[in-house]
Amino acid sequence: MKKTLVASSILWLCTLLSACYTDKENPSQPTEIEATKNNGEMELSTSPVEQPKSDSDKQKEPTQQQVLSKVSEQLGSTVNIKLPNQLPLQKGKYLTATISQESNIREITFYSTAQPLPLNDKIINDNSSTVEKIAVLRVKNYSTEQVADEQIGFEDYASIGGEPVDLGHSITGFQDAGVGQLWTSWNEGRWALATHTYTDQPELGIELAKRSVEYLESYALPIPKEHGLIHLNATGDNQYALWADGKLVYELSDIISPDDLLEIAVSFQSAE
Repeated sequence: MKKTLVASSILWLCTLLSACYTDKENPSQPTEIEATKNNGEMELSTSPVEQPKSDSDKQKEPTQQQVLSKVSEQLGSTVNIKLPNQLPLQKGKYLTATISQESNIREITFYSTAQPLPLNDKIINDNSSTVEKIAVLRVKNYSTEQVADEQIGFEDYASIGGEPVDLGHSITGFQDAGVGQLWTSWNEGRWALATHTYTDQPELGIELAKRSVEYLESYALPIPKEHGLIHLNATGDNQYALWADGKLVYELSDIISPDDLLEIAVSFQSAE
């Protein structure tokens, strides 16, 4: 009788040890164990541990180039529209866009999002807390190249005159003030550029003009056909650029930072 009892005890102990060993060899999904007190007694509850993104998940996230390629596909080949090669994005943000098309106008609005979103997703317009507009690109097709170039409003500032100011790199700007507004304007090739400030903050316009000239020494604007125009605001978010590419006129707008506008503009391919 005693031998049977001992044998049964040994068999039970072996079974228990085997079960513990099996659990260690085949762990379930990692969990966090939380101790909660309920009516004076301790209860254990488990919740899944959030796992970091795997390399395969990261590879599925769309790159800027992939998003821009999809935008180009949706625009089609009827009108050969050039797009920027990249847009300013904060780390951990994603690029998406909405596209509007009419007979002679294409409008692409670029957005920064917290999560990857398809083009033209309705969340883009509905969820402003996680979606931020980067820029608007509007391209219009005109009847002739001459009519297109007339939309630019290009000016040769040296011939217009004004108070000269040295902007560096052998470039002379010309200042013109009126009704509290102060403009610092200059030309680079086929481009006419100007910064805006107020007469009580004249240094801001000059600083922005010099910074822009310095930047464009390293990064070239696309060569328009025939002309281009850039307005930069030192005291606000009203930045825009216009340039002609044959019968097409490109317009960049709705860009908060003047530095961002220049960064986007230089990433376009040249018209020639």
